[in-house]
Amino acid sequence: MTVKVLILEGLDGTGKTTTASNLIKMSTFELPIHYLYFPKLENDQTTIDYFYEITNSFKYLKGVIIMDRSILSTFSYGLMSITLLESFKIVYEYDPIIIYFNEIYDNTKLPLDYERIINRYKHGIEYLSNKLKIPVISTNAKTFLKTIDSLEKLKELFKSKRLPL
Repeated sequence: MTVKVLILEGLDGTGKTTTASNLIKMSTFELPIHYLYFPKLENDQTTIDYFYEITNSFKYLKGVIIMDRSILSTFSYGLMSITLLESFKIVYEYDPIIIYFNEIYDNTKLPLDYERIINRYKHGIEYLSNKLKIPVISTNAKTFLKTIDSLEKLKELFKSKRLPL
């Protein structure tokens, strides 16, 4: 398996980091799983520069790269314009899949303007899936972890671009 990128997205408190931690436990020598946290940065240029910098390092890895957030989060939280989502094109070669977690488990982490952020997520996801043809799966963290409970299921996810049955 060449390098594949799994991007976990969603509001704060939806289980992205918990999911990543569980997936990392499946890592093996034959199929290493790498973790990368993508922070919400303060402006467009810093975000794009950082995204290019980290994705450039992917060529030195093998296995699966789990990104806990991406530039989609930065857009959704209102820190950049939608046209900058075109930067996703640089991860095409890594067969990216975005998993959008749509259920909130920890309400204490919710920002006050969470409804606005959810709407921007929807807008960004539509743009990425329709215009850039990046697969997006909307689910919740519990269902995802219950479904992707082995390396074989993770491989199947990348092959079919949907959650295995």
